[in-house]
Amino acid sequence: MRYFQSAFLLLTALATLLLAGCSREEKGISLEQLRQQTHIHGLAFDRSDSDRLWLATHHGFYAVGADRMARRISEETHDFMGFTPHPADAETFFASGHPARGGNLGLVVSTDGGKRWEQRSPGVDGPVDFHQLTVSEADPNVLYGAYAGWLQVSHDGGINGRSRDELPTA
Repeated sequence: MRYFQSAFLLLTALATLLLAGCSREEKGISLEQLRQQTHIHGLAFDRSDSDRLWLATHHGFYAVGADRMARRISEETHDFMGFTPHPADAETFFASGHPARGGNLGLVVSTDGGKRWEQRSPGVDGPVDFHQLTVSEADPNVLYGAYAGWLQVSHDGGINGRSRDELPTA
């Protein structure tokens, strides 16, 4: 009987900790707390909600709302280095960097507001780790990324690319 009481207490304590963690995540953390835990590589305004800011960090993808609290959007804890939103589709983001387990991500895309990310392409001689990444507002199928001293360009939304050593023309 004592074993079951101990097991019950342990399970109760574990459930309490898990629930506290869930409510903390829903509530979010302050920007100061986030700054102490990680650093920010990229940011963008939410095209569908001007009170929300997207943060691509060393430890995941976050949103900051009008309450100034940061909430992790994705379960992924990638090191999102290069980050850029789609210029017209508020739910689509492009990124690159490193998975939490190490290595390089290549070009990854989220089409559900940053919840899930999947590799669109490893990049030229990849997988690459774009530290800088941008998408053309005039033609969202054109993406540029910088990796290992070279620019890479894609004209099909990041599926295929080629290396370039010159800057894009206007």
